[in-house]
Amino acid sequence: MSANHSAFRWRTSFVGALCLLILAPLSANQPFYTDVSYCDLDGDIVENDFMCFDSAEVSSGPVYVAADGWWGPSGPSWPDNPPPLPDPVASGGGGQRVEVTITEADITNDRIVVRLADGPGRLLVQAVREGGATADLFNEDIGDGEHVIGYQADALPAGKYVKVWARWLVNGTTWIAPERQTDFRLRGRWRHSQYVTVYERSCPGTPALARLLGDPSVCRFSDIQLTPAFISQTWLNGSGYSDSYGTLQLPWGCMPANGSPAWGRSFKHVTSIEGACNEPVDGNALAEGELSHAGRPLNCGQWVMLVGVGFKEIRDACPDCRNAEQLDNYKEGESSRCATREVDLGVYQTIFIP
Repeated sequence: MSANHSAFRWRTSFVGALCLLILAPLSANQPFYTDVSYCDLDGDIVENDFMCFDSAEVSSGPVYVAADGWWGPSGPSWPDNPPPLPDPVASGGGGQRVEVTITEADITNDRIVVRLADGPGRLLVQAVREGGATADLFNEDIGDGEHVIGYQADALPAGKYVKVWARWLVNGTTWIAPERQTDFRLRGRWRHSQYVTVYERSCPGTPALARLLGDPSVCRFSDIQLTPAFISQTWLNGSGYSDSYGTLQLPWGCMPANGSPAWGRSFKHVTSIEGACNEPVDGNALAEGELSHAGRPLNCGQWVMLVGVGFKEIRDACPDCRNAEQLDNYKEGESSRCATREVDLGVYQTIFIP
């Protein structure tokens, strides 16, 4: 037996003994135990030091657990009677050199890479949420090699996902890959509306009173004239190109009180459009409504994955977003719409990426 494999000799450590003593009276099934991770009271895989899990969680037959590229045995044995370590090289030596390793787990590329050897077998790959709930990503018979598996994000339930693991059933024996960390929060199927920069030439009408920010240090405004439709649509969308005053946007930093006469008709002149996060607004910008961040500051800089669309960043506020499960997507280019909102982009699985 090589030195590497001898590293998997059963260690009668205090933690291992304590884990077994706690689990034995609690589990209806005899718990399997191996010296590669440790367990909690429910028998769940928790950390990469010791491992305990219940036989009900795995297929029938012996169970072997893979960790860091080495293979260690587990079974209904206790520290004073460890099972023999299978010889992975010698034929007929009582064991197989089976490999199941997750080498990559990246939601941004929709890519989980699993390396398998000495199959074929039944491969189960699962994403694990906080709290331990799992979602199957792959559960099929498969052969040796390096396999790329997607997250199936369009069908995943909402929640914070923290890791991915894999189990491979080969000739009646279940092999378990070391878990791979992942980190994203799937918020669910959210509405994705759209907003634009309005052009006054698309909003005809008799000019009406509006307010233009003059001195931002004291939030002093002056009276100007804009068409009513342009006023309302620029307020709704956050920015507009006026015929007489250039590019206008909401006066972030000097916003009038909600319900005051200046509310809904106050703007500031800018040379380039920025959102409420003081970042440029372009086709990758998202605006967040107050309900979606529940009174907390805007999630400025938060990258969001729209499954099937791509990645965008929260850079703006959406005063007209009345749904907690809604984000407003900036649409570049001139819009001919003035009296109505831009058509929604659609409803998409929405994932917040740290």
